Amino acid sequence: MNTMLDRMGTLMEGVRGVSDAIAHDLRTPIARVRAKLEDALEAAGGAPREGANGGANGAANGDGPAESVPLRAAVEQGIADLDGISRIFQALLRIAEAEAGARRAAFATFDLVPVLADAAELYEATAEARGQRLTTSLPERLELVGDRDLLLQAVANLLDNAIKFTPPGGHRGACRPHGAGEHRGGGGR
Repeated sequence: MNTMLDRMGTLMEGVRGVSDAIAHDLRTPIARVRAKLEDALEAAGGAPREGANGGANGAANGDGPAESVPLRAAVEQGIADLDGISRIFQALLRIAEAEAGARRAAFATFDLVPVLADAAELYEATAEARGQRLTTSLPERLELVGDRDLLLQAVANLLDNAIKFTPPGGHRGACRPHGAGEHRGGGGR
């Protein structure tokens, strides 16, 4: 039984190592693609000015700038999507580090309320754009021990999903454990 458990532990460590390697190895190509998209966006931003002087980009006949608007939006969305992928990989790396014990140094006591307020502020505009309203009711303080970045990512994921899956005009309620902000013995909830 012990041999089997040791083997399972070794296999799980291998899976974590592979996940870490994949996340680490994909960061560079994602960063390269993002940089190329930013370069293209800068070039597209400069194209209408050149076209106004009779350049060869099609703007002289009036259809260049109008056609570049959807392209610009697509490039901006591509950059935003790559940023999202990069954040996911960063989170995977942080989780792998936490599981390996290397991230324990990032665990510290902090007040979660500013993290929650910042996340709500970031997603408030997205909710409004979808015809939703994001409201918060936070305690004055909510101290805990953890990795601030990982918790912010978790809260952002929850808010993102709540906004995506709530119909326009819909309402999602949030709750907190009874006695939140108070320290209770015997572990967490």
